[in-house]
Amino acid sequence: MVSRRCATCFRHLTQVARDKTSDLPEVFAERQGTVESSIDYLETLAANYAKLSPQSERKATDVNAVVRDTIGASGSVRTKLGEGLPPVSADALVFAAGNREPAEPTPWIASRERTGP
Repeated sequence: MVSRRCATCFRHLTQVARDKTSDLPEVFAERQGTVESSIDYLETLAANYAKLSPQSERKATDVNAVVRDTIGASGSVRTKLGEGLPPVSADALVFAAGNREPAEPTPWIASRERTGP
């Protein structure tokens, strides 16, 4: 495994740097290929992973419009939407959905401006 090989290499370089400083240039030259191939592998792995990760498109979003579009004309969801809310970034959008009254089966969605961190 690349990470084990790289870790072993770095441990060896650290030991040489600590115990035989004069040998470090020679040992580093011997191990340089292992270090470079490990770094190349990790860069390729990171690039491939980045291709799999969805790229978000941040844009100003009206929270209440999203709520209204989501529930549509459903009569089974109650809303309590804050007025005059500023736009938020779409990928930072958080909805609090729940049911405060256990005896009431109708779900609800609320929006409000967040205060504080």
